[in-house]
Amino acid sequence: PTQVSNLTNLYNLVLHFNDFSSLIPSELGNLRNIENIDLGDNEFEGSIPSELASLPQLASLRLAGNSLTSTIPEEFGMAPKLSFLEVNNNLLSGTINTDSDICTSEIDRLIVDCGRIDCECPSCSCSA
Repeated sequence: PTQVSNLTNLYNLVLHFNDFSSLIPSELGNLRNIENIDLGDNEFEGSIPSELASLPQLASLRLAGNSLTSTIPEEFGMAPKLSFLEVNNNLLSGTINTDSDICTSEIDRLIVDCGRIDCECPSCSCSA
């Protein structure tokens, strides 16, 4: 729900296992104080909004177990505090090379799908 973006003092957003089925609202990029977002295990579809990468306090983003498509936005490599990114069990694909911003970022735990995303980052772990 886009109304969540009006909660500007929100630090923790956990909405996993709710059967939400829509696009992830790009308005979540307005949550300037958010540190943790967990939208895992729903039915979100479409691309990951690159606006989430501009959240200055975001440390953990869990989007696993949805129906997200496309690739992981390169902008996540510029997220200043993001250390945990879990995007496995989606329909994402692509390659993350060792010289990409994502590999050289603050992310120290990146969980992707084996076989769908070819990740060369030392921080990558994959699930089948």
